[in-house]
Amino acid sequence: MTWTEDGWEPDVQPRPRGWSHADLEKAVLYTVAEWIAPMIPVTDVDLHGEVVAPDGAFDPHPVGPQP
Repeated sequence: MTWTEDGWEPDVQPRPRGWSHADLEKAVLYTVAEWIAPMIPVTDVDLHGEVVAPDGAFDPHPVGPQP
């Protein structure tokens, strides 16, 4: 999903009332991180991942085993 000057690509449902664009983007970022985290093996302590917003609007969200 990408936010463009014409809206979301691909189209998505409207965000909940009272949510800003930033609120929705943050919710999507955390949801993706929760979805990806179980896919990273906990035994691979040398593999460190993070989910980031392409524009850097939010701090990286770490996923998988942490040092």
